Amino acid sequence: DGIVLSRVSAIPASRWDVSVVGAGPAGAAAAFDAARAGYRTLLVDRQSFPREKVCGGCVNRRSLLILDSLGLGRVVDGLPGVRFSGLALKTAAGAQARVKLPTGLAVTRRTLDHALVRAAIAAGAAFAAGVKAQVAPAGARREDFRRVRLRDRAGVTDVVRGQVVVAADGLGHPSLGGLPEFARDRPVRSRIGLGAVMEANGAYEPGTIHMGIGRRGYAGVVRVEGGMLAVAAAVDAEFLKEASGPASAVERILSDARLPIPMRMENARWLGTAPLNQTLRRSAGWRVLVIGDAAGYVEPFTGEGIAWALAGAAEVTPFLRGAIPDWRPDTAARWIRAHKRRVTGDQRLCRAASAVLRSPLASELGVRLLSRFPGLARPGVRRLDAAPGPFPEAGT
Repeated sequence: DGIVLSRVSAIPASRWDVSVVGAGPAGAAAAFDAARAGYRTLLVDRQSFPREKVCGGCVNRRSLLILDSLGLGRVVDGLPGVRFSGLALKTAAGAQARVKLPTGLAVTRRTLDHALVRAAIAAGAAFAAGVKAQVAPAGARREDFRRVRLRDRAGVTDVVRGQVVVAADGLGHPSLGGLPEFARDRPVRSRIGLGAVMEANGAYEPGTIHMGIGRRGYAGVVRVEGGMLAVAAAVDAEFLKEASGPASAVERILSDARLPIPMRMENARWLGTAPLNQTLRRSAGWRVLVIGDAAGYVEPFTGEGIAWALAGAAEVTPFLRGAIPDWRPDTAARWIRAHKRRVTGDQRLCRAASAVLRSPLASELGVRLLSRFPGLARPGVRRLDAAPGPFPEAGT
């Protein structure tokens, strides 16, 4: 059985087959799959669980298929989320359209991530919460492990070694800070993510994702478990400053799009992100694999953020079979190529949507076209209903 820890000194071993940093969907699912396959797995996260995260809360059909392929379908089926099957778009200029979607699950990240972490623990992974992690430089010797420095809230430090380290710690990937091979590029005008969970108070019917598109950003609202609303937005940084805070910025976007304003938005606990659009120059290094948002991100208008994270997680265990213990000089390059085909290539549609949304005229025209010709959405929708194919092992 797995164990839950809150102190570095309680971690039961200094050497692991797999050390996973970050317990969001990518990290937790990867740790579950690795532990279930028999690898000695350590999962660490800087926060205590359960905890909230900025997210639209939409686990689309593609995500559900990947979870099911990993053996996590029952875990998700037992969650108290709300099924959705539609997307309603409205722009500040008055255009509106509805798109039918494959059935997905609207659930808060607090609930989803906690369930996936519990599944990883049940599969045999050790989980250390409230622990910061820093991947150490590889060094010239190219040892058969990678060191990870850990520090808990009491200031106690230690070093663990993983034959493979999986960095899944989100935007900015702090565990890889200071390592030049994992430098990232950020577009100058990248938007900021905002999110909160609040009472629905009768606003917004369940089963539909509501999206308001404004001139300085966009906001999505969906019913989730417990009669609550998950609200997430991507806004221009300058607009956030002008609006004097996240609640005001999101309220202005929803108001401009003529969408209902949830009551007491200003009392919600708003969270923010680093700039959303980020490109990682390399998604692997010596005995390090990078997955999830840490591997690069695009503004999540199409709602595929969780699917990208899970697609990366599903790659890890098949890859480990060739990477442990025989990590070769070209192993990182193999991961980079395969991960690019599987995940990075899938982000092209979202990049295109992001570019359209920066132009009020283009977004208005796009929504009007969708309203008149709903079939234009079918190619993108079909992708949301398709599970990815098998991922190659490291030695193939």
